[in-house]
Amino acid sequence: MQNRLSMASAIAVLVVTATVVVAQAPKMGARKGGPSMACEWTHGKIARELGLTKDQMEKLKQIHAGFMDATKDTREQLRVKWEQMVALWSVDQPDATAIKNLFSEIDPLKVQLRDTAVDYAIQAYSVLTPAQKIKARDMLKAHLGHMRKGCCMGFGEMGG
Repeated sequence: MQNRLSMASAIAVLVVTATVVVAQAPKMGARKGGPSMACEWTHGKIARELGLTKDQMEKLKQIHAGFMDATKDTREQLRVKWEQMVALWSVDQPDATAIKNLFSEIDPLKVQLRDTAVDYAIQAYSVLTPAQKIKARDMLKAHLGHMRKGCCMGFGEMGG
């Protein structure tokens, strides 16, 4: 039971976190060359693969809108902090102390956003049928398997 709850939580976190990351992009919700993650859930590939009904898609849109509203101030604060970070790195001699201090301001905002994302992801997960939850878990396993390969400078788990 604990394993199923952990997997359900992981799926929910992945879904909403991906939406959050996309929402923080400069165009606020539009990926370069493609639709937003929320759109993928309600109209795109994910919706098709899970076989979401119109009613489910509408509920997910409402949950996403609630999340975006609840996190508006935090996302704006993060946007401003990231602009400041770009400025700190845009000089000939970046100030390591200033950069670390700014990261210490960014980190709690990211935690706040992540925690809110978990709450809304659990709501989104509850919209799925048992069969859709199984399919979502399979999709998550495939996605996490890809992510485990990691990338440059120690981000992600290496190997796999």
